[in-house]
Amino acid sequence: MQIQPNERDKIAVWFGSGLSAREIGRRLGRDHTVIDRELKRNRYDDGYVAISAQHLATKRNHQLKKKCWWQKQELYSYVIDKLRSG
Repeated sequence: MQIQPNERDKIAVWFGSGLSAREIGRRLGRDHTVIDRELKRNRYDDGYVAISAQHLATKRNHQLKKKCWWQKQELYSYVIDKLRSG
């Protein structure tokens, strides 16, 4: 499950106050590696800003959707035809 905007707000506050990724994970009920990955991916300068992190995550998600081959009708039709023909 992806990190929600309200969780990013809490991460920003707790990380800014000096809590570790393990403690933030405990408080949110998530594994510390998820929090650590979030902090690494969505850093802003030397800190973590929730709005910036949400923007980066949304941008990354939209870019990923553009790469989905099954959303391109011609390629999708080609693959389905080949699968049906064996």
